[in-house]
Amino acid sequence: MIKNEWLIKHFYKNKAIRAIIHYPDHRIRLYWCIPINGNVTINNKTYSCDANRDYFSLFNRIPTFTYQVDKIEPLRFDDIKPSAYSAAEYNTAINNKIVRDIFSASDKKTDLVTSVIVGMVAIVLIVGVAAFFMYKEIESIKTVIAEIRETLRVVTGQ
Repeated sequence: MIKNEWLIKHFYKNKAIRAIIHYPDHRIRLYWCIPINGNVTINNKTYSCDANRDYFSLFNRIPTFTYQVDKIEPLRFDDIKPSAYSAAEYNTAINNKIVRDIFSASDKKTDLVTSVIVGMVAIVLIVGVAAFFMYKEIESIKTVIAEIRETLRVVTGQ
């Protein structure tokens, strides 16, 4: 905020207006101004701000006019056509679209990543089953190893 705007904002609030300018590149800039003869000049562009005939809103009891960068008349928000849908109907429509998208996504073929994940789970299950059966047969394996040791001890003479 430039120094002049700071002075207007803090010391001339009873004379000041806020001007909000919408630029084509989607920037919004706020200016504090003092109108002269129902007009304000911002960046060498003059805008109309007659509180008796132009549309404005109040922000902390300060009139706020909203403009597009190259239009002298403030934007009117009270004469915009209302939407054909209420907020509840719009929400229902969005939810129905999401449900349709979920069902249509589930109808597609499985992709490579899903196939790899299923394969990895199958391998883990097979290794787990093999380990279980080996654990059950551990006593017989211990017996075989003991017999091999006994045979080696007899052969070597220890």
